[in-house]
Order: sequence, then structure tokens, then C-alpha cells
Amino acid sequence: MEHVEIMEFEEYCKKFIYDGLDSLEGTAKYACDLGYYICEGICVNRTATMSRSLAIEYIKEWWHDAADYFEYEETNYGKHIHNPFDCPESFMVCMILWGCEQMLSQVDVVSDNWNEKIEIHEILINHIKDELEFIHI
Repeated sequence: MEHVEIMEFEEYCKKFIYDGLDSLEGTAKYACDLGYYICEGICVNRTATMSRSLAIEYIKEWWHDAADYFEYEETNYGKHIHNPFDCPESFMVCMILWGCEQMLSQVDVVSDNWNEKIEIHEILINHIKDELEFIHI
């Protein structure tokens, strides 16, 4: 396996949001669904890495965040959806979706319009990106 620089979980999610927002420019989406739209590709593919061994490396690096997500699943769903030992790629995808949603829900324009459809345009994208710089999971 070639060496891949593994970012911290929070930085990974921020970059994922930045890249995903750019691809949504020119559309209108419900603010509460932005995380799902940004993560749609990895959700469909059930992998963000296309590599089981790389997903394992990410989860090992993100161990404490993975524990937080694992607890979130149990608290909110009453069970664990994906076992990181059996299906690390799917677990990683769920972690990323959760992280993106956690961050986006703290952005003022997103939380203030949570149940509203918003136009995704360059000014809004830049506003969200600027605010994300100061948001932590």
C-alpha cells in the first residue's frame, strides 16, 4: 500500500465539505440535507477510500473520533449500524457523514435555515467555508 497522508478527522471533514459545496453551486437544497448531498458519492459507493486497508488506517488514526461516532450510533439508533472491524469502509463513510453534519449544523446560515431550501451560490459557499474555519466537532 502506498503511503497516504492521513489528515485529522476534523480537517478531513472540513476539506470534504469545502470540495462538496463547490460541486453544489447553482442548486437549491434544504439546509438540513447539505451533509447528505456533500457525502452522496461516498454513501452510494459505501467507501471513501476504495481500499479496506486504507479505511482501517484512517479509523486507527481517528480512534477517539470513531469512539464518539460509535457512541452516537448507539445513542441515536439504539444499535450499531456498521461494525468497524467487519466493514471499516462503511463505518468510515458513516463517520464522515456524521462529522460533516455536526460541523454544518454549527454554521449560522445553515442552522438558521435548517428546514428551508437555500440557494447554493458563490457568496453562500464562501460564507460557509469562512465560518467552518472556527468550528470544531
